[in-house]
Amino acid sequence: MKIAIALKGDHLTEQLDDRFGRSKYYCIYDIETKRADFIKNNFATETDGVGKQVVDLLMGQNVKMIIACEFGRKVRTILEKNKIQMVIMQDALLTGEDVLKKIRTDRA
Repeated sequence: MKIAIALKGDHLTEQLDDRFGRSKYYCIYDIETKRADFIKNNFATETDGVGKQVVDLLMGQNVKMIIACEFGRKVRTILEKNKIQMVIMQDALLTGEDVLKKIRTDRA
């Protein structure tokens, strides 16, 4: 399964980005292969429809779970419709590595 983590930069040591659609980068992490790839969010500075564009981008990566600090109302509807799990992290100081440790612990 692939998950996406909204991060401020293109490394797992970066902190979570505060907002899903405006996140600077997304880490695409494959739980089975343990491979992490990073995608820059070229939609972050757009004025309208950012969330849908990002969801389309991540769906193209076959993501089944997205981890972020916040999801907008419209994005929630789109993700629910497409059966993509949303995980809201309360602590924006967590890094990508911290998030992956939590996922590994929860899945064990």
